[in-house]
Amino acid sequence: MTDFNAQVERNLRGIELEKSGREDEAVRLYEENVKENSVGNHPYDRLAIIYRKRMQVDEEIRVLEKAIWVFDVLYQGRGDGLPKLGKFKRRLEKAKALKAKVPEVPEPSGAVCPYCKQILDKTPKRKKKCPHCGKYIYLRSLPTGDHQKVLVTEDRAKEIEKEWETVQFRKKWMQSLQGYGLSAQDFDTHREMLRERFGQEPGDGDIIWSMFNDVVHKSIADAKSTELKLPYFEMALFLYQEGRGFVHLLEQSHRMELTAYKRDGILHKVFIITAGDASCEACQKLEGKVFTVDEALEQMPLPCKDCTFDFAGTGQRGWCRCLYGAVVD
Repeated sequence: MTDFNAQVERNLRGIELEKSGREDEAVRLYEENVKENSVGNHPYDRLAIIYRKRMQVDEEIRVLEKAIWVFDVLYQGRGDGLPKLGKFKRRLEKAKALKAKVPEVPEPSGAVCPYCKQILDKTPKRKKKCPHCGKYIYLRSLPTGDHQKVLVTEDRAKEIEKEWETVQFRKKWMQSLQGYGLSAQDFDTHREMLRERFGQEPGDGDIIWSMFNDVVHKSIADAKSTELKLPYFEMALFLYQEGRGFVHLLEQSHRMELTAYKRDGILHKVFIITAGDASCEACQKLEGKVFTVDEALEQMPLPCKDCTFDFAGTGQRGWCRCLYGAVVD
């Protein structure tokens, strides 16, 4: 989780360093906050001003593009986000306009090395070593806007990959939560609630988990246990993919299914369905076993306690894929 207090300290220290004429040290601190996707606008503002003063227009553009990504993707919908986003977009337009006016040696390919700024004969279409400085140049698509392709350093390539992971992570779990009537606005509400509780910026995983807990608590309050099987399952899957203990929630998902059968009184027996030959040896032994609903609730044969199937490569206890089938009397 990002340490919000540490980011504030860096900003304050950066201000002091600038006042004392130690601008390079301040830049390093501000860049640390930018790398951590700072929720505050200060490091982006100061770096953009400093790089403009130094006529490092490419660096200014890089920082502004990162600021736009942070406030457009990570903090979308936040109350003070839109004014900041608009300001950064306007500054980016001016920076790009300035770059277009700066006299440059004609570039055969229109591309430069992100390290040494030397002109490249051809625009790389994949990872390539710069013929001038010998460092590897990476081609990456930005996760915002029209997914513009850019030539970047190795460090920036790793940052962009993490940004894409953040986007995909949120998209995946928000699709699940939308099935329970939750929206991007609910995401922002939970973010604000957790920020106040933690005293620092919460991670996306904390926010998603908080939203799932809301779904469960609402279903319990409304006495809708039939609606708890799926959210408990998805919460278990979330923990499993994070490499954390999940079995209690996967078991609770099966328990909710059996409880609903018992309450409705329509189904009295169940049998176990495995993934066949694709199941682990422990799960295969359960194939076709029949239990009364009461027996299943008492013994809880699912999830299989000795399952070894590990589809996410987490190295922890296996993710049991066995299900209950209905025995029709």
